[in-house]
Amino acid sequence: VMERTGSPRHLEELQIMLSPGTERTRSSSPHRRSVIRRSQSSGSMTGDDATFRLRRSLQDQYMNVYMEFKELSENHEDLLKDLNRKSDSYARRESRYREEIESLKRELENRVLEDQTGGESIHRVDHLYQRIQEGIEDLNLTYLQVKNEHEQDLLRHFRAKLYDTTSKMKTEDNQESTSGVPQ
Repeated sequence: VMERTGSPRHLEELQIMLSPGTERTRSSSPHRRSVIRRSQSSGSMTGDDATFRLRRSLQDQYMNVYMEFKELSENHEDLLKDLNRKSDSYARRESRYREEIESLKRELENRVLEDQTGGESIHRVDHLYQRIQEGIEDLNLTYLQVKNEHEQDLLRHFRAKLYDTTSKMKTEDNQESTSGVPQ
């Protein structure tokens, strides 16, 4: 949709359609539209000045909205890149944590095999088991905290951009309504 409506050709056609003294007609081809200019007498403008100003205002508004759309699209892409980068980072950390857990499990198994002396080994195994469980809980809590912080950061960033865009549009509307002439 963006390529179709944002192409230079589309913008040129819009400028031609909105300029005074033009009318749109269908060509013989079902996929093409042509613009036929009415004859203009020796440099004088045909058509109503108010209609011209309205068309020009609409064209300017379209261009402003289009440029803002492009800017927001770029910001959106930046946010997605940031999200992907952070997601990759979280995945790497989770992988490291899983490796650490596996290492602790192997250590536990090795110590159990070394210590076949009876009651003391059971206490050591219980102690190591508790350490592993605590490590797993700590990892899960850390992961959830980091994930929540990341989501909050993205949400704050989005709200700030949305507020800036809304403020900018209100300012433009206020300027346009007070001066009576579109900016």
